[in-house]
Amino acid sequence: MAPKIDLISDISPSKENWNIRVRVVRLWFVRDMKKDQLPYSLEMVLMDNKGDRINASVRRTLIYKYEKELREDRVFSIGNFSVASNVGSYRTARHPYKINFQYGTKIKQCDDKFVPADIYVIGDSREIFQSEYDTDYLIDVMGMLKAVGVEKSYTRNGSQSKMIPIELDYDGFRFKVTLFGPYVDELNAFLASGETENVVVAVLLTKIKIFQGQATIQNTINATKVLFNPTFTAALLLKKRMVENDDSPSPGISKITEASKVSVEEDFLNLSPMTTVEGLKDCAEEKCFAVFGTVNVIVDDSDWWYTSCVVCNKKVYPDEKMYFCSKCNKHVLNVTPRYMIKMRVVDHTDSATFVLFDRDAAELFKKTCADMIESCGMGTDASEVPKDILAMVEKSYLFKVETNLGSSTMYEKSYRVKRVTADPVLVEKFQTKYKDLMKNVHEEDVNLVDGVVDGGALKSSDTIVQDLMKKLDEPTAGSVDGIDESLTASVHGIGLVQDVAVMSDGGDVDAPDKRNVTVSKRPIDGSKVEKDGSSKSLELIKRIKTEKP
Repeated sequence: MAPKIDLISDISPSKENWNIRVRVVRLWFVRDMKKDQLPYSLEMVLMDNKGDRINASVRRTLIYKYEKELREDRVFSIGNFSVASNVGSYRTARHPYKINFQYGTKIKQCDDKFVPADIYVIGDSREIFQSEYDTDYLIDVMGMLKAVGVEKSYTRNGSQSKMIPIELDYDGFRFKVTLFGPYVDELNAFLASGETENVVVAVLLTKIKIFQGQATIQNTINATKVLFNPTFTAALLLKKRMVENDDSPSPGISKITEASKVSVEEDFLNLSPMTTVEGLKDCAEEKCFAVFGTVNVIVDDSDWWYTSCVVCNKKVYPDEKMYFCSKCNKHVLNVTPRYMIKMRVVDHTDSATFVLFDRDAAELFKKTCADMIESCGMGTDASEVPKDILAMVEKSYLFKVETNLGSSTMYEKSYRVKRVTADPVLVEKFQTKYKDLMKNVHEEDVNLVDGVVDGGALKSSDTIVQDLMKKLDEPTAGSVDGIDESLTASVHGIGLVQDVAVMSDGGDVDAPDKRNVTVSKRPIDGSKVEKDGSSKSLELIKRIKTEKP
């Protein structure tokens, strides 16, 4: 005799021998925050043929026993489990209880017809915003995709992630959902398919958060699932209604405009604290600063751009007459050039390598990277630096740069430029506000190109080399065969290119260099240096690349 099948709505602690037949609507692992490589639990949302749902949990020590049998969107009979209260601020079902798998829990896969997938129901999204919704419960939302925002990168708990807002329309009611992390990649992959008209998006198990008195919707770390053009009945009916009620043709997917974009003046004068290049290097936290400095030279001037994937903006590599994108993990046909300009910036305290990426470079030059290449009459293998970029040398700018604690300590850090301006009015306001800290900059150190550094003459590259050769020919204390070990260290502020490891741009490229940007330090082999003084000098000078005067 077949065991009786209980309904989810009846489940309670009143008895032990429950037996249910359910579809696994959602299945995911919860990560152990202390032991990142191990899952904390296996979580599921189960639904019976009445459409009722309940949360089910498999603890860490039992995952091995059930993970190979359980599958999302499959129907199972489940019996001999325990029942506990459903509590917490991330509850996946309205049921007052949840079920916990035990060692003796029995599961068996059944025919899908017992719990049709078509009965999945998503409520009216307007209810979320029109009442004091209980934010302890995760919700499902759905709508026609109308707009996509700008992808942004951010740092949280020392790791880089990304976010992007989308706007959905549910029967004329528009609302925004913010996607984070891997869900951004899922959205980008779908948009790359080219399907832009009458797209229905269902975002399952999202979290409602209250910000400044307003309800906002965003994905959870693991539980959320995003469906594009789902085929369950509620989604098909929504698309049918909205297409029939729309008198005008669909305009496709538009861009979400940022109504409250921070102005350049507000950013540099009030939001970004001022510091020097020396202060930037001494900073022990991830933060953005405003720095006033002069571009001394364009570094690695043959690598001022890279070829990127149009979906994720990361660097692509030629392969089989196509391009391979390691971020998207597939071959792509649509690629575009993007700026990546490395420059040496100097102020009265120190010098450092700043990296200007595509968005800010395009805004500064008033042309895209592709337009820059075309305007210079270059081909796709363009390596010569355009005059517009070279014109930055010997000019002073206000830079908004960010520190990056994740950079390797083996090489000197580089700093990503988040914003740049040479507006003389803004520069004057900036110097006036920080006149005590900037008093030496305008009078002496901004004029580095005129030959003044801290009251002394700025020597040319030839003079520096000559001085080094003279010094090398004079044995000093702590030297080996006349070679002063101190000269193998980094030299600041005298026009020498130091070893630099270019950091990754969170929003542009994982490995931004077209070739090999990281220059490893090569120690000098004293045994190969001849006894003659000039020969010793030449051997060392060959290892030193001087910047352009």
